[in-house]
Amino acid sequence: MARETVGDLLWRAEACLAAAAIPDAALEAEFLLAHFLRTDRGGILVRKREPVDGPLLPLIEDGIRRRAGREPFQYITGRQEFYGREFHVDPRVLIPRPETEQLIDLSLGLLPPGAAQVADLGTGSGCIAVTLAAERPDLHFDAVDRSRDALEAAAGNAERCHVEDRIRFHHLDLADLPASWDQRFDLVVSNPPYVSEAEWAGLAPEVRDHEPRQALVPDGEADRMYASLAVSASRVLKEQGVMVLELGHDSAGAAVQGAVSAGFGYTEVHPDFQGIQRMLVAGKGKRT
Repeated sequence: MARETVGDLLWRAEACLAAAAIPDAALEAEFLLAHFLRTDRGGILVRKREPVDGPLLPLIEDGIRRRAGREPFQYITGRQEFYGREFHVDPRVLIPRPETEQLIDLSLGLLPPGAAQVADLGTGSGCIAVTLAAERPDLHFDAVDRSRDALEAAAGNAERCHVEDRIRFHHLDLADLPASWDQRFDLVVSNPPYVSEAEWAGLAPEVRDHEPRQALVPDGEADRMYASLAVSASRVLKEQGVMVLELGHDSAGAAVQGAVSAGFGYTEVHPDFQGIQRMLVAGKGKRT
């Protein structure tokens, strides 16, 4: 019996993904096979007549099955690029989004020159703390998350990017930092859960059925979450410290009010590339 070729598998993958109502099924099929065959899309096209080795076949078939089940492509490959670096991702952590790269840009522009202390509240995959640490070798971090699994994933990413010696990980809730903390920070940064229950129900299956719910949906209302987060951040920031938060759709007003109520001296809201009010900058001191 003739072995299946790359072209056969490509056709089968595209048909399965299309039947699962996945947009751009042909493109995704090419990327999927390219991952398992350790090549790129061009390599797939020139190898269409090449038989697929026996050990690879069940791996490819499992990948097709998982993607047809609407599992995110990033969980199948275990990789996601963020700010020019490759991060390991799996169902323990939220997949880093391009919007969060703007949070990195804002944070780098707000940090003082020289050594500084940063807190990452709700670190997840560690993409924020690890990226900032890689961009600024003079920074030191405390990163917290309420998920031990997420902290394990974040620590692995810190090691992969060779910044593990400058990040301390803590199993804590992002809005419940202990009053006993004596560390004071120049910057507090967070991409907190901000998706409402109604929004959660309408998300794509890749997100709703596979990404960690607690990384997306806060306990209680998002308004209270922002207020609690601002109080925690205010308590651990230095006198001229700054907080940078990623915001949910229509969350800017609640986030600003939470920061003002927590005693921050000024607030700025920045839109993302789609014009959504996505980032909050709040300073404890006066605007400089």
